[in-house]
Amino acid sequence: MQRIPLCLNIASPALAEAVAQYVQGIGYEIAAADRARAVITDQPWPDDSGPVLRITPPVRLGWLGGALARLLAAREIPVGPYRLNPAGRCLTGSGGTVSLTEKETEILVYLHAAAGPVVKDRLLAEVWGMRDGVDSHTLETHIHRLRRKIETDPARPEILLTEADGYRLSQA
Repeated sequence: MQRIPLCLNIASPALAEAVAQYVQGIGYEIAAADRARAVITDQPWPDDSGPVLRITPPVRLGWLGGALARLLAAREIPVGPYRLNPAGRCLTGSGGTVSLTEKETEILVYLHAAAGPVVKDRLLAEVWGMRDGVDSHTLETHIHRLRRKIETDPARPEILLTEADGYRLSQA
């Protein structure tokens, strides 16, 4: 998987280091502003320079991954035969529009941004802010409901696929 370049412009060295370690751990790389797809900052930054995620300390690192995914997917993104509108929380396809909940939208945005398999613990942490190892059926319930909305045959998914210990979106 190709790592998405981000620029950090954070005043506190300790916060900058914590954010850098976290975003690198979830698949991003730190880069110069001219190479970055987005900027994370707690300081003034020109609005015309591309996507900017403004943070205010203290920052919940679990929130940061989802916020980045939403920022990078602010425009419509492909999800199988649909176009996902994250801001409108809906999928549009030839059969019409499918309304989504906030969490369903966040799941699809995060899976799209990951561009590959995402383990269940990571999704629980990024979408719900749960720590690793929490025993919950929340994710499975949301995946089940989401498949009922977007799959032709939810028992044989072709869009939202199950991996060894997680999920991914099909590339088709």
